[in-house]
Amino acid sequence: MPRPTLAALISSGRPAADLVGRPTDNGSPLEAIYSEIAQGLDAEFYYLALVAAVSLPDVCVALEGKQVNWKSYKDWVRRWLAPHYQNFGEHECYELRCGVMHQAVLRGARDKKSPFKRFSLQLPNQFLTAREIVDQNAPGGPALGVDLIGLCLTLISAAREWEASKLADETVQANKDNVVRYRTDFWSPKLEGFAVIA
Repeated sequence: MPRPTLAALISSGRPAADLVGRPTDNGSPLEAIYSEIAQGLDAEFYYLALVAAVSLPDVCVALEGKQVNWKSYKDWVRRWLAPHYQNFGEHECYELRCGVMHQAVLRGARDKKSPFKRFSLQLPNQFLTAREIVDQNAPGGPALGVDLIGLCLTLISAAREWEASKLADETVQANKDNVVRYRTDFWSPKLEGFAVIA
């Protein structure tokens, strides 16, 4: 039986945490991040989930040992995320990332490479489920709407794809030890079992 597509899973109505899965002991500290994004979506903490999700390309670039900047972020998105969309590409994702992470805004065309002047993120509703909506005649200029849950889950899927392609990359594997995660051995042997994020 073929594996369901990401789009089919997203539209299934199942909780995001079920779609992403629980953190596994596959040696990847990123699984805990993926799980927390999904749990945030399920708890309707959409902004928190979005901020964490749009930071995944930064995390992946840093794990490669590269300088994290606008170029490396866009390169990652172009390679791993953009193929899943028609209109939401590296410029739009970078614009969204900068807006939500640094200013809590959704505006487009700051770097003049995206044709969209405005963005919207569709929340779950019973009336409309579209991956992307383009309105060339929107007040204030062309606007792009993207399904928020679909975007977060697609970013997770893209990061997992990237991660699978880097299993033999010694730099990535060595840098994974530095990723924040829950730890119970951080203060060992003084405070055995004391949980921290470190």
